[in-house]
Amino acid sequence: YGVGIGAVLAVCTVFFLRRFRFEVSGFDTVFMAAVAILSYVLPVLVGGNGYLSAYIAGIILGNAKIPNKKNQVLFFDGVTSFMQLMVFFLLGLLCTPSRLGSVILPALAIAVVLTFVVRPLVVALLLTPFRSKLLVSWAGLRGATSAIFALTAAASGAVLQYDLFHLVFCVVLFSIALQGTLLPLVSRKLHMIDESADVLKTFND
Repeated sequence: YGVGIGAVLAVCTVFFLRRFRFEVSGFDTVFMAAVAILSYVLPVLVGGNGYLSAYIAGIILGNAKIPNKKNQVLFFDGVTSFMQLMVFFLLGLLCTPSRLGSVILPALAIAVVLTFVVRPLVVALLLTPFRSKLLVSWAGLRGATSAIFALTAAASGAVLQYDLFHLVFCVVLFSIALQGTLLPLVSRKLHMIDESADVLKTFND
C-alpha cells in the first residue's frame, strides 16, 4: 500500500500540475503540502506504511519537471529545517541523562559494529559502481530519524530488554561525535569535495 499509493499519488500530482495553473501565486505550494500530508494519511487509513508512501512520493515529485519548482524547493527546505529543530528539541526533552549510563556499553558495541562492519558491507553492496561509496559508508547516523523510530517502537508497548529509545539515542550520539566530527576530514582525504559545485542546486532545479 505504501509504495503503490505514494507512486500513484505522485504521478497524478505531476500530471495535474503540468496541465493546471493556479490563478493565485503560492497556491501550488499549498497544494503540494496537501499532497505530502495526503501521501502519508491515505496508506495509513488502509493499513499501509505512511512513511514509505511519503518517501516514494517525494522522490518522484522531487525529480519531476513541474512549474514553479524552484520556489517550492526553497519553501520545503525551510519547512524541513524548522521541523528538524523541533524534532531535536522534543528529543532533548524526552531524553533522561541519568538513564543513559545503563545503555552506554551496548550502545557503544552497536555503534562499533554498525560503523565498521554493517554499514560498510551494505553500502558496498548498494553502491559498488560509485566512487562515493567510502564516504557514504563513513557518513553514519547523524539524524534524528532513528531515534524517532526507536521512540515509536518504545511507545507501542513492546516488552524490550533495554531502554530502546535511550539506547538508540546513545548510538546516534556516538555516531555524531565520531563520524560527524571527522566527516570533513574524511571527505578531503577521499577527494570528494568539489569547491566549484553549488550544494543548493538540487534535483533538476
